[in-house]
Amino acid sequence: MTPAPLALLGAAHPHVADYLRVIAEDGTARITHVWDDEPDLRGEVARASGALICPPEDFPPDLAGILICSETRHHARDVDAVLRLGCPLFVEKPLAIDPDPVARRIVDGGTRFHTGFFLRTYPALAELAHRLRAGALGEVSFARIRFTHDGLRAGWLPESHWLADPERASTSPFGDLALHAVDLLSWLGLGPLDSGHLRQISILGRGIADTGIATLPLRSGIAEIETGWADLRTRLDIEVLGTRGGAWCEDGTLLLREGDGPAIQLGRLVPDAGRGIRPFLHAIGTGNWEGCVSPADAIRASNVIARLERRAPAK
Repeated sequence: MTPAPLALLGAAHPHVADYLRVIAEDGTARITHVWDDEPDLRGEVARASGALICPPEDFPPDLAGILICSETRHHARDVDAVLRLGCPLFVEKPLAIDPDPVARRIVDGGTRFHTGFFLRTYPALAELAHRLRAGALGEVSFARIRFTHDGLRAGWLPESHWLADPERASTSPFGDLALHAVDLLSWLGLGPLDSGHLRQISILGRGIADTGIATLPLRSGIAEIETGWADLRTRLDIEVLGTRGGAWCEDGTLLLREGDGPAIQLGRLVPDAGRGIRPFLHAIGTGNWEGCVSPADAIRASNVIARLERRAPAK
């Protein structure tokens, strides 16, 4: 079967390489057209994928989907540039600097949508979500997510990167990763996550707040989220505690215990952002969009982070 044609509009996001890898592994689609304002970026993708370089106004009408992976400050412009084509959009998170009007235009146009909340794609977390909704752990009063990496310390995501500039990224290093954590807590059914408190610090002292710890209210308790770019390694730790049991991570594996029963392994949780494109590829191939993130969910997570960061003292 001929792979479905996709266009990539904007190639500045560091996960572009991950998405190209997963698209190639999946085999159901391929990047046929690419554009970025920077010649080096669009040229690099064209060489890697064999895509034709052309501006969005020249994108063909028969595309199966468009990936928008530009700097966040350009998302609104780029969405508007291709809405006329009426094809599905994958827009990297956050949706936009001001996400609400962009989401309204997507919804009003009847455009299919997805974004890169890749934690939803893990079978272990899907199983945890199922058990939580079934009440297997009782009333959950505590959840903790720690999602950090060594990007600043190791230099692969330096302080000069546009993602570290809120004017271009709409969020901080805390928010970059906390978006995943906030969406996961909501997807697990532990929300709604409304007002909360955030403390940001600079572990490396390089002029930006590289780490943050937030507390947010759950329906019957509290959640803690710690994210940042100054760890010694990539780390994803999840803990959920309820009246009848809990779930936690050990050495990259999610474990669960119900009542007095033995701990069982739900599966591995090795961070791979490239997984975020898989639901989009599946939906394009099958027409089933149930596994994709809605614009409303994308807005909800962005707004939680925005409220936290507006109130946060930083040192």
